Amino acid sequence: MIRLAPCILAIAGCLTIASPGQCLMGRPVPVTGGPTEVRIVVAVHDIDEINAVSQSFETNVYFEARWHDPRLAHGGDDELTVSMTEAWHPRLQFLNQQRVVQTLPPILEVLPNGEVTYRQKTWGPFSQPLDVEDFPFDSQRFSLVIHSAGFEADEVVLVPDPDRPSGISPGLSVADWAIHALELESFELIAYTAAEPTAALSASFDADRYSSYYVLKVIVPLIFILAMSWTVFWLDPSLAGTQIGVATTSMLTLIAYRFTVGAFVPKVPYLTRMDTFILASTILVFCSLVLAVWTAFLAAREQRARAVAIERQCRWILPALSATVFAVSFFF
Repeated sequence: MIRLAPCILAIAGCLTIASPGQCLMGRPVPVTGGPTEVRIVVAVHDIDEINAVSQSFETNVYFEARWHDPRLAHGGDDELTVSMTEAWHPRLQFLNQQRVVQTLPPILEVLPNGEVTYRQKTWGPFSQPLDVEDFPFDSQRFSLVIHSAGFEADEVVLVPDPDRPSGISPGLSVADWAIHALELESFELIAYTAAEPTAALSASFDADRYSSYYVLKVIVPLIFILAMSWTVFWLDPSLAGTQIGVATTSMLTLIAYRFTVGAFVPKVPYLTRMDTFILASTILVFCSLVLAVWTAFLAAREQRARAVAIERQCRWILPALSATVFAVSFFF
């Protein structure tokens, strides 16, 4: 392909009244007036990781932007390449990008009729606020937000390309989420209070966390630990050392689990479903410890019958409360 100098790209009339930069850097206004329409195509090639703790996801995404600029029309048969410093472009960027790498050169491709195409492939992390209240049974919506920097909504509008579909690859690297279809939506972005709205487009996909890992490796062991604390009520009240030892072990194990599970989610100011279950289970185990000390105290004061009666009641009350805690934590 041929590389053109700015003066060759400028239309003849424009050369007589302004410099090439002035001719080509203003936005192309449609014949009917209004904003310049930029058609967007997004293809998500891969999602390497979704990190709930840092509230980000790492993806490999390709996108194309097309618009019509009659000033760049030429008489050649093939498309021509133009530097982005030599012609107008909508200054597209991902609003929520972090430390991304762009792998394609920053050039514009121009067809003979003035149709301009900008292509870019980007890899890296993107920020995404998450609501993890339903963790580990949560679903999230992730978005790649493209906006036209410096152009207000009445100057540039970003729309999904009606002729070329966007999509997401069926084979993705991320293993702990189920990824659904990609959806594109135009909207007006207000970056901060009192700012003018700018053109933006979001490429969003929904994702469901695979909960089987947490059920098998976290929730089921927690249930067994909780059940272990019930055994203190099947021991003789005189065996205070054994009862307190079992209850204390269960308590310390639950505390360790709490720190382990905390590594899966950000430090949010609310309780997740898993937090609710662990916290309520810890309270129940603490109650078992207190009751074990109380029955041992009664047995030592020659009130063995009363201690045994309390233990018999707790054999059914604590499991019932535990079942209620489990249901409330994960099903309501």
